Amino acid sequence: MISYIRNYFALKSYQHDISTSAIEPWERVLFNSVIVLSITLFMYTAFANFPEQSLNFAGNLGDYHSFCL
Repeated sequence: MISYIRNYFALKSYQHDISTSAIEPWERVLFNSVIVLSITLFMYTAFANFPEQSLNFAGNLGDYHSFCL
């Protein structure tokens, strides 16, 4: 199982190196920075807002149920 995961990440790393080999090193750093920043902001937003949104949804389930009747 661990070798499968290691091979998967090795393949993805190889694919990333091949797909970004046509750009210059500073462009690759910029591209990777944008990707990491996007993933970080998505994770922050998901963890910061998901509990509030799920509580709002759970609190309003009765409203949806009475609307459907």
